[in-house]
Amino acid sequence: MDDTSKGPERPTFHDASDAAQLLGVTRSWLIEKAKAGVIPALKVNQHYRFHVPTLEQALLQRQRETIQERPAGAEEASR
Repeated sequence: MDDTSKGPERPTFHDASDAAQLLGVTRSWLIEKAKAGVIPALKVNQHYRFHVPTLEQALLQRQRETIQERPAGAEEASR
């Protein structure tokens, strides 16, 4: 039997420190957003675990929504 018959690969979850480093944000920011439900996280006992590809998608979606919410001309006015 070869290794290709093992089925789908399970996602890798990271602790807050590793995920924050991979995303380029602080650990405290990441945990704050997870507690607020702004970003997806899995809570195991008292610790948060993060699936980085899912986080990246959520952050990109959030960024798109923020850009769409800005009133026309807001970017020029802030310069």
